[in-house]
This record gives sequence, structure tokens and C-alpha cells, in this order.
Amino acid sequence: MKIHINLLRSADVFQETLRQDGWVVSAVERTDELEATHPQVGNEDTARSRLHRLGLLTSGSIRIEFLPQKRRWD
Repeated sequence: MKIHINLLRSADVFQETLRQDGWVVSAVERTDELEATHPQVGNEDTARSRLHRLGLLTSGSIRIEFLPQKRRWD
């Protein structure tokens, strides 16, 4: 599962919080955006649960978009 984050305030705290929880954070073209994936998060419900536990799901300092996984066709 991949999430896209628009930062409405400083990014440093959010990046560190995500990394400590096991998220792999990467910068996007714009400096106020991040993308993150987590090896144990395969769906939006699990992502929401982890982000809520971290206090990020309801934060007024970021906007989170949940990106659907691309399907592999055999």
C-alpha cells in the first residue's frame, strides 16, 4: 500500500514518525509532498489503523491520500 502525503507544515517530524513505525518514506518532486510504503501494510484499512495509532490520520498538519495498488496481470 502506498500513501501520498501533502505537508501543510514542517516535514521532519512526520518523516521520522513514519520511519520509526517501519514506513519507507520518499520525497516527491515537490518539497511539500512525500510518498510512503510499508511492507506490512497491504490495504487501506491497515494503513489507516497504523496512521491513526501514530496520531497522523487526524492531524491538521498533513493531508493523506491512499493510493490503490497496481494489479499484476499474469
